[in-house]
Amino acid sequence: MMKFKNFLKAAVLLLVLIPLNYNAQQSWKDEALKGLNKSENAGGFNPYDKNISIYSAEGKKLDGTQMMQTMMSNEYGFDNYNNASNVLRAIVLRKLTEQEKADLNAIIAKEAKEKAAAKPAFVKKAAPSFTLTDLNKKKYNLNSLKGKVIVINFWFTTCAPCLAEMPELNKLAQKYADKEVVFLAVTFNNEAVLKKFLAKNQFKYNIVPNAKKTADQFKIDGYPTHIIIDKNSQIVFRDGFSPNIVEELDIEIQKALQ
Repeated sequence: MMKFKNFLKAAVLLLVLIPLNYNAQQSWKDEALKGLNKSENAGGFNPYDKNISIYSAEGKKLDGTQMMQTMMSNEYGFDNYNNASNVLRAIVLRKLTEQEKADLNAIIAKEAKEKAAAKPAFVKKAAPSFTLTDLNKKKYNLNSLKGKVIVINFWFTTCAPCLAEMPELNKLAQKYADKEVVFLAVTFNNEAVLKKFLAKNQFKYNIVPNAKKTADQFKIDGYPTHIIIDKNSQIVFRDGFSPNIVEELDIEIQKALQ
């Protein structure tokens, strides 16, 4: 009898809290989106535009990088809100339904495969010889890594697209943690800058500091740049930032492992 009474109390409390939560959510929207109207136009925009406010589904204000990180998880969509002049002034993220997520992931996988198929055949070439030391003082060189797939991310700590893709790159590294794949995050940043950055951010690649020379060896002219080296020390993939970059990397890693 006591358990049933406790259940009834919990059910009543839940019924009370649901409208309270809805009212709280509606309250922040009323205030933050005052004078704006939801738009059906899903045109492009710059997430770093200071004139556009970005909010999470819960009403937390986000910066451009936080929005890009959230969107790259493929679990969120967004709604546009325009002012009376029909100018975009706010973005509100919303959690996708399970069906929407399934549809989106199917589209992304299809686009990644189509992009890979449409690309001109990548001309393999020998990777330049390198010797690198990560933050944990572990050494890597091309000869000792022969027989393994090497995934290199050239990046730096204040590169917005580098930060945006980082959570999804972490998932990729985790996926291949027990495979013959080595993930290297190569940067010109020094150890002090990296340790300060890593105190607040997680990056599951092996992080190599002070490596401008290596970036020059690979002729890096933009960030981020992703390179995959196969088991025979041949560069088989090279690309920069794109919405589907993690899916493309996944496809190419699987090919290189075969």
